Amino acid sequence: MFSRGNNCLNQCFSCKLYSYLYKLNSRNVDAVVSISDHILKKHLRFDFFCRSRRYVIGNPVICDPKIKPGKHNKKKLVFGFVGAITKEKGIELVLDVFLKFFKDIHLNIYGRSQDRLYMEDLKDKYISDNIKFMGFKKQEEIYNEIDVLVVPSLWDEPFGRVIIEANSYGIPVIASNRGGIPEIIEDNRNGFIFDPDNTSELIDVIKRISSYPGITEKMSDDCIGMAKQYSANKISSDYIEIYNDIINNYKK
Repeated sequence: MFSRGNNCLNQCFSCKLYSYLYKLNSRNVDAVVSISDHILKKHLRFDFFCRSRRYVIGNPVICDPKIKPGKHNKKKLVFGFVGAITKEKGIELVLDVFLKFFKDIHLNIYGRSQDRLYMEDLKDKYISDNIKFMGFKKQEEIYNEIDVLVVPSLWDEPFGRVIIEANSYGIPVIASNRGGIPEIIEDNRNGFIFDPDNTSELIDVIKRISSYPGITEKMSDDCIGMAKQYSANKISSDYIEIYNDIINNYKK
């Protein structure tokens, strides 16, 4: 539900037509699990799963951190963007901010774009010593090179897996208030929330962090604590609890 650079408030005719049979079949579902409360409420709003028992369980994030909090680069503060290089991910928003306001702070861009011309345009437009396009790298490499992750999504992210991945390495996240993202960030604990429609909020957070670099290490324990809530074992246990709840409900 994202079109022409904006989140859709309602379903257009083609989406209604495409999802009609899914909506009908959802009435026969005994229980539904959503990866965020935001996504669950959106489905309910359009009359999906109207007869189902409803639960929210986030996606598991399997990480094996090979670095420890406090082991990041001490010579310079490095911010990072990780993910698909697309407009709806807010890549241009974060590039604009660093190009115009933070030429003395480093920003690493990790990821690829399916649109080769779009990627080339970005590299031509955002030429600066403090901005580097790093391509694809493994998790442990990325999170050993950055101190703060920026997730500037414009569209309503269903969950925001990359946030938990960064947290598992003790890295705080600056993220937009779109979709399910605010559900996995406790402001000033494992990250910071901003409104992508108000660029000044992102600028203010970056200024705050850059003026007090030690804040990233101070937040490491809270970041790791949040990530543990989404371990494979924790999420598996949550699903087993739901299965038992449904089975017991049928026995009554």
